[in-house]
Amino acid sequence: MKTMLFLLVLFACAFSDAARAPSQAVESAGPDTLCGRPAIRDSEGRLLCRYLPEVPGAGYAHVARPASEFIKSGTPIDPVTGEKIYFISCCFQGPHMRGQDEFDRGVTWEEWMHNPACVWAGLVQGLVLDYRVFSGDNGYVDVAGEMLDFQLQHGTTPAGWPWPGSWFSDGYGDYIRHFMEGLAAVPEWAPAGTGRNPEDQP
Repeated sequence: MKTMLFLLVLFACAFSDAARAPSQAVESAGPDTLCGRPAIRDSEGRLLCRYLPEVPGAGYAHVARPASEFIKSGTPIDPVTGEKIYFISCCFQGPHMRGQDEFDRGVTWEEWMHNPACVWAGLVQGLVLDYRVFSGDNGYVDVAGEMLDFQLQHGTTPAGWPWPGSWFSDGYGDYIRHFMEGLAAVPEWAPAGTGRNPEDQP
């Protein structure tokens, strides 16, 4: 399985309401299964995480923490460009597939089509608006900010296009919503002179 896509799936599961539903866990009386294992539900029939289902938030932390920490400080560097490999590829093979040495050297990324605007939008939501608040670690603002800066430097439409300097992506309204929520959560990201950046204040 492609590691980056797997991480995004983990984020989607971790941030779902079902993963954080506070209630007492009971085994489902019906034939409900997930991946061949009985589903765990609360007394009102809502799906709970398999990891410590009786502890609200435990499943979220169990999944989100290692994924977030990997993105923040465990991502290998591509030896040719000097960039973190999530900047140059949508996916890469983990050490369990290619070995720890190749993974650490940043040579396990694959040449699949990337959609960075989608990834950065999702990680603004997941890292800045969600996990940063949950963990109290403001370092995730810098991680997501670096992604947005990289997109502005390397991922905008050419000068001759009808909309020059725009982020090229296949998103419709959802990405913009994530970015605007990020700007609201991190005023320092707002352009200078707009009155929203703290540097504009007298």
